[in-house]
Amino acid sequence: MRKIIYTKYSNDRAPSFCIRTDILEDAFGKKYVRKKSINAKSEAHIKKMYENYTKLQKQFAHTRFVINHTMQTEEGVEFEFLNGHSLEYELDQKLEQQDMEGLLQQIKAFAEELKKVAVKEFASTQEFEQVFGAWKLNRPMKSMEVSDIDVVFQNIIVNKDKWELIDYEWTYTFPIPVDWIIFRTIHYYLAGQREAIVKKHYNLYSELGISEEEVIYFQEMEKSFQSSLLGNHVPLWQLYNSVRGELYFPNGHIEANREESRLHQVKVIKQYKDGHFGDYYISPVLDKNRTMRLEVTLEENVVAICVQPALCACFVRIKSIHGIGIGSYCADYGTNGISMDNQ
Repeated sequence: MRKIIYTKYSNDRAPSFCIRTDILEDAFGKKYVRKKSINAKSEAHIKKMYENYTKLQKQFAHTRFVINHTMQTEEGVEFEFLNGHSLEYELDQKLEQQDMEGLLQQIKAFAEELKKVAVKEFASTQEFEQVFGAWKLNRPMKSMEVSDIDVVFQNIIVNKDKWELIDYEWTYTFPIPVDWIIFRTIHYYLAGQREAIVKKHYNLYSELGISEEEVIYFQEMEKSFQSSLLGNHVPLWQLYNSVRGELYFPNGHIEANREESRLHQVKVIKQYKDGHFGDYYISPVLDKNRTMRLEVTLEENVVAICVQPALCACFVRIKSIHGIGIGSYCADYGTNGISMDNQ
């Protein structure tokens, strides 16, 4: 007899991708991960996970990558529950030890291992453009026969000299540039304070042969991918943000609500060459990904800026901070908050 000890519903997507993930435990304490459809439309999505498992196994047979064991059941697919630490954890250990050369070499080893099986010439297809948008780059690129695009470092469990992939839900059999998959992995690893630390030593994209033009286009590909997961579905959080407007309450609470709104403003402070300061406020607007994009114009006599994300205690995840002049570059910045998990 097995019991459910954890359940997550992924139901803020298009109906064809809505699934449920359970962690099960048997009488001997052994754990399993089960994914199952929660409507008829997503049954094909679950079925493809097992089909892709066998394809990925064959593709990565002679590499460091090992595919987490999967089996079909009447309810869906079940995965082996792996214990151990992730490749992300190992990289973070190198960050803490300031072993930047070791960090770079391990990331390069990861990229080279993927490229070993990327032997096909990439060519855009109708399937590709439905998910990632129109192809805009001219440089020839390679692709794998089967592409697991979610090989982020936290989805890789280190087992001696092997890397076990534990989540390959987003796997495709049409051509996808392997350079974009590598970009995506680096992009999500650098999210947060890691970017500020790493960029003092390396431009990881450049070290991996990804140009600034490709970075900008690859970001567009990621946005198109995220949009394809939603389809015509509008997540509850997005609907709430779009219709709620500004709320006022009766019984003398109007002023209190105005004060609450004020506390959630963003404050921008500029320091000028002559020593004086200027500031202004922005009322934040979140996009469909619950992200705020903030642009600050830097006049020629501005020497520093300070951005206060709210006028009260808050939790913030910094996606990226870029400067735009003749070209785009990673801007130097620091924070005075308490770091949680480097994000």
